[in-house]
Amino acid sequence: MCTPRQVEEKGRLSDSKPDTRTTALAAAKRLFVERGYSKTSLTAIAEEIGISAPSLYWHFKSKEEILFSLIEQDLNRFTSIVTENVRDLSPADRVETMARRYILIQLDRRPDPPIGCDGR
Repeated sequence: MCTPRQVEEKGRLSDSKPDTRTTALAAAKRLFVERGYSKTSLTAIAEEIGISAPSLYWHFKSKEEILFSLIEQDLNRFTSIVTENVRDLSPADRVETMARRYILIQLDRRPDPPIGCDGR
């Protein structure tokens, strides 16, 4: 049986290094952006994080499941940001606050214009 201190130390150790699933999702997101979804294989994702492709199947059934997990993460994060601390606001203020946050998130996600383009 672990003492409270040992449990706390184990928690810190596990928090210091992301698990394989988290690491794979981050690598997949980066590769999907760089190469495109259709040109990114499970093998490429596995190689990016230093594991074998069969090991990646332990965490995900398919590339589609990886994409779904990334979309789900993004939607959960988005929902948290938009709805944070609005419960006590009036309905009108709640809608205004959530709309403002939604717009700011979307503006932040705009792709940068190509170098040399002035937007005209």
